[in-house]
Amino acid sequence: VVTAFSASAAMIWSVPSGRCIHKLEGEGHYITSAVFSPDGAMVLTAYFGGMARLWSADDGQCLRMLEGHDGPINSAVFSPDGTLAVTASGDDTAKVWNTDSGECVHTLDGHGAWVSSAVFSPPISSAYVLGSRSSQRRWLPRFAPAASSAIQGHDSLAGR
Repeated sequence: VVTAFSASAAMIWSVPSGRCIHKLEGEGHYITSAVFSPDGAMVLTAYFGGMARLWSADDGQCLRMLEGHDGPINSAVFSPDGTLAVTASGDDTAKVWNTDSGECVHTLDGHGAWVSSAVFSPPISSAYVLGSRSSQRRWLPRFAPAASSAIQGHDSLAGR
């Protein structure tokens, strides 16, 4: 189990013993999201300060820092195969990251508003990004900006 709390740290817990195995200490900002990779080898944490980090679940060491957002990161998740991660931010964008290199491979913009959540559709054929008010978008294969389409139906805040 991984938990996150406002003291800028996440903790990996052993379920059988109920003990903390690793404390993942971040950048000094509130953690907004903490998730395991599909294979359980990594933990992805996201921060209100605009950075995300990839950690080794085995030893608790920071593997990579994902930097590039100009606003708080509201959510972060892995792709079904763990090779990519997506972060949703208050800077009106979502970013897709290569988890091996830490490189931002795509910036998904065009929301025109704060982005509250983003998830991958298995298999990695689409990324769904939820923003504020009626700003929901579906990004199609390879996340090409020209291949996005708005999803209609919400007239108030859309969340996770």
